[in-house]
Amino acid sequence: MKIINSILTHYEEQIVRAKILQKRVNNIMQSRNNTWHYVSRIKSKDSFALKLEGGRFEPKNLEDLFACSIIVENSKHIEDAVKFVEERFVIVEKRPENSSFTSKQSNSFQFDDLRLYATLRPVEFMPSEHVASALSDIIFEIQIKTFLQHAWDVAIHNRTYKGSEISWTMERVAYQIKAMLEHAEMSIHDIDTIKETHAIPRRNRETVILKDIEEFLHDNWEKAYLTDDMITISKNIKNLLEALDISVNDMKGYVGKETNAMRGTHTKNLSPFFIILQSIINREPEKIRVFLSKSDTWYRIPVPPEIDPGDLDMSGNRTVYL
Repeated sequence: MKIINSILTHYEEQIVRAKILQKRVNNIMQSRNNTWHYVSRIKSKDSFALKLEGGRFEPKNLEDLFACSIIVENSKHIEDAVKFVEERFVIVEKRPENSSFTSKQSNSFQFDDLRLYATLRPVEFMPSEHVASALSDIIFEIQIKTFLQHAWDVAIHNRTYKGSEISWTMERVAYQIKAMLEHAEMSIHDIDTIKETHAIPRRNRETVILKDIEEFLHDNWEKAYLTDDMITISKNIKNLLEALDISVNDMKGYVGKETNAMRGTHTKNLSPFFIILQSIINREPEKIRVFLSKSDTWYRIPVPPEIDPGDLDMSGNRTVYL
């Protein structure tokens, strides 16, 4: 995947502390119940860049750059794991806040594992410049889940939330599996076959748009400039277009004209997402102006130093400067 230099700089500035933090947390987690499983990871460069391109997070405030999971035998042991974490870390936030209440519909099976957002406990009697003390301001994510939830995550989660292909059918089947864990082993084994069945609708309006964006990316950029996570990059572009009230066909036209002018896809210091943004700025700046004047939208445009805003004033609360 093509990652712009400013995002790479943010990543490299944080990755050293993240690795030290991972080592510290891993050591603390060794005192867990020996029947529990534990895994940890640091977000990859691709995943870090895609999250920033989504426009919802500050580059130095990613709460899951480092994340870990505690996997317990069953739901009866979840509170035991929460207590274990509370005794060893400072809990900043809990999602969902209340295990007895959910905002999901009864027919929804979306991801809802318990997530604790925590920091290390400050080291007492230690100079503030000490690296251990400096780590105590980093918020990281601790997921607590059962073995069955973890099994579903390992086998299915990345294929529905972060994957190389847009497929409404695959998402549908995945949540059916989550609702019927007793059939998980058989269904997971045959998911690639099941998703081709004609008994299930093959697409909806959203996946038609996402598939169109996915195909446009593959048609205009070499594989080295793209990510294996085509779902997230396509959704990032879709959110940008919807926020600016621009159709996929119009976006293709802007990029095509910019490419003909030896910009667009010829630009080597921008990722595909930011090439699309730059093309819109160059070809339809009024769309940007209208969006920047809005106050009733959650979306914020990510703006790295590599972007040339031209005559646009892109300061304000509708943008995230990277």
